[in-house]
Amino acid sequence: MAPLYPDTAVPEVALFAYPWDIKRAGAVPFATEARKLGANRAYVATRYHTAEVIMPRRNTAVVFNADENGYHLPLARSAFSGMGAQAPVDQDGQGGQLFGDLARAAERVGVGLSAWIVALHASRLARAHPESALENCFGDRSAHFLCPADPATATYLTELVAATLATGMFSGVMLEGVSYGLLGHGHPHELHGVRMDPVCRYLASLCFCRSCLAEGRRRGIDGAQLRAWVTAELSRTWNGPLGPARMDDEGAELASLLVTQPGLAAWTRMRCEIVTGLVETLSAIGRDLGVRVDLSAAIWARPAYFNWMEGVDLAASGPLVDHVVLESYYPSAAEIARELDHASFLLPPAKLGLAALLWHGYLTSYEDLASKIDLALSCGISKFSFYHWSSAPSTMLGWVPRISTHIQQECARYTARGDDDAG
Repeated sequence: MAPLYPDTAVPEVALFAYPWDIKRAGAVPFATEARKLGANRAYVATRYHTAEVIMPRRNTAVVFNADENGYHLPLARSAFSGMGAQAPVDQDGQGGQLFGDLARAAERVGVGLSAWIVALHASRLARAHPESALENCFGDRSAHFLCPADPATATYLTELVAATLATGMFSGVMLEGVSYGLLGHGHPHELHGVRMDPVCRYLASLCFCRSCLAEGRRRGIDGAQLRAWVTAELSRTWNGPLGPARMDDEGAELASLLVTQPGLAAWTRMRCEIVTGLVETLSAIGRDLGVRVDLSAAIWARPAYFNWMEGVDLAASGPLVDHVVLESYYPSAAEIARELDHASFLLPPAKLGLAALLWHGYLTSYEDLASKIDLALSCGISKFSFYHWSSAPSTMLGWVPRISTHIQQECARYTARGDDDAG
């Protein structure tokens, strides 16, 4: 039987975009181009992180460095009661005008506008408020990631989302980085001369801040004992005689530890439940305002079957939001098929969306792109997004109208076949 599409009255094609590139192009030209490309939604960053971005379709100012403050939509300081009150308005004082113009232009051409909010990956806040940042087993504080268990962090994020959506400019919100960050995410120049495979990376990334330790005590978990064990194990495996000779863990050893170390398993479940609780709070804000909520799958703990390392429990968070977006940024169709198959164990297709990366090294041809999109279509997914308008080379961006038409046609064909089967 052909796949059925319960959410395909309007199959979706979305573009991710940065405000600094839209500003250069103009809100009206961007919205018009997005529609011509076949997009009916745009995810535009309102709060982002540091980045060095190549804009290949420009002739000047091709390399752009995004500011670490990351606030591109100005919000009133009165909307924040804690650390958010120290956030800058926006870099050039024109963010409000840009987003207002963009909201009006998008509405005119039939493109839904979602605020793309990077949540806890916040370099300036983590350095200014180390008491709210992640703290590893050695007592080192993260310089770029806030802890989701910290009450001040939760307050900041709740106020940020509420203030963003209260502007009335957005019909949706895309939440990224509502999670526990992991080591090795590409922000600083990482000099890791030790083993950093899944088991070591996870252990070295575990947070033992006061908020996590307090939540552990409330649940009857001895966080201090677990912290001492993690410290000892990392020291042993990093410095022991077998280190230079051994193979890396592909994930099996990490799975074994979760079975054989009850404290680690309980700590992992706690992290997932903390993140799920935060997702529930943020989703309720969108629901109360009539705004659609999309949740990014884990960014640093990819593929989807490793999302739990970041505290992202797709099975628990998925029902709380409108859609979960899988960033299936893999060169091979087989890798994407594996991710889709695993995600389909956890959530129905109406809850899933697929993001494809329009970058060199991930796509070799239009046929390569179509083969990956067809995998998602075959398992019932009808929400697609492309990352992203700003950094896509001309050739790859030129594939979007064709693939958009293909998505619309295939969804309509599958739906018609499903109706025939039902009849």
